[in-house]
Amino acid sequence: MIAVDKVRLAQDFGQAANSYDQAASFQKKIAAELLVHSHKFMGVGLDLGCGTGQLSAAMSQRGLPVVALDIATGMLQNARSRQVASHYLQADAEALPLASAQFDWVISSLAIQWCHEPARVFAEVQRVLKPGGTFLFSTLGPDTLHELRQAMVTVDGHHSLYEFAGLNEWRDAIHRESSEWAQAGLWQQPCECEFENVGAVMRALKQIGARHKAPVQKNLRGRGWLNALALAYPTQARASGRLIASYDVIYGHLQKPL
Repeated sequence: MIAVDKVRLAQDFGQAANSYDQAASFQKKIAAELLVHSHKFMGVGLDLGCGTGQLSAAMSQRGLPVVALDIATGMLQNARSRQVASHYLQADAEALPLASAQFDWVISSLAIQWCHEPARVFAEVQRVLKPGGTFLFSTLGPDTLHELRQAMVTVDGHHSLYEFAGLNEWRDAIHRESSEWAQAGLWQQPCECEFENVGAVMRALKQIGARHKAPVQKNLRGRGWLNALALAYPTQARASGRLIASYDVIYGHLQKPL
């Protein structure tokens, strides 16, 4: 799994809270897909890594009590200001300050890929779920933004994007520290988004808080660097004058034994 500075991560996502919803078209699309699979949810739930609260708001509109949890203060403040949940909690998904067996369901969209040890997340989620409870989540796989990565390697000889775990690694993490799940389904589904140019791709990453894993050298941050990236961007990832950015999305549907 990837190595993440959680303090910096919380700061980046927190600072992006006010611009997140305007830039997060992909994230909204994935959250909407999760909601399709959550139609049978009943009872009290937890939105793990709630961000600005899209999932929490949808669940609340169904009349379901939900706790909105995020590690980033700014994100949680944004969610609270819009009153999307029943309760709000700033916490780390790998060490939930919650009593065992209190939720009927847990939902999480594009959050657990930022954890140091996703196996701990699955163990914690299983702990806080009631018997028979469900965990529905989405995360990112290794082919995410492969076009931008390829362009960076062509220009710089390396890239500064996070590299995410594959399906087998996620499957291993699910079972490593958890008891057996009564149901453990994983599936992979690519998703493509179009951007006007490379600069728009980079701005979107910054606006949602998903910055590079390492700083890009200052002399490469200007227009010349972006022009070089644009020329190096794979030709097959161009459509009607726009650039395609691919996301490798992994979904999971787990059920705790009765």
